[in-house]
Amino acid sequence: MEIVTIDEIEDKLKLLSDEKLIAVYHYVSYLAEHDLAGSDMSARELMMASESLISADWDTPEEDQAWADL
Repeated sequence: MEIVTIDEIEDKLKLLSDEKLIAVYHYVSYLAEHDLAGSDMSARELMMASESLISADWDTPEEDQAWADL
């Protein structure tokens, strides 16, 4: 598992629009409030469940262009 620091997360958050920050807030709030270790839901299933929430912001020509070189 990759180790990510709070500073690295904060740097990425500073790049997000207000709409994306709202989606991140909801996702992080869910993670903080639920015991996923005791849940039948895997991290991948959680990610897929949240896809519809964030796809409206991320599925745009601007985002495609921003990620084109990766």
